[in-house]
Amino acid sequence: METDTFFHVVEDLVKGNATYSETTGHRIISLHRLRVIYKQRTGTWPLKLLSLQDAVEEGVRKGYWEMDYDEEADMDIIVLC
Repeated sequence: METDTFFHVVEDLVKGNATYSETTGHRIISLHRLRVIYKQRTGTWPLKLLSLQDAVEEGVRKGYWEMDYDEEADMDIIVLC
């Protein structure tokens, strides 16, 4: 599988599983939850070209989402703007 195809698989997982926040108007998913969903959905796929962390960082570089830290929940989150 090509790297771009893999990135789009991760992008779809983020967009499809994020929770909408009415207070901010953004969609949010914890990095932990994304890892769990990723493992469930891609456990048998040969996706060794790009790690999940690299795909998340690529999404930040491309401007698809931002990484942040939720102090109340003590976890990294992905924010879709």
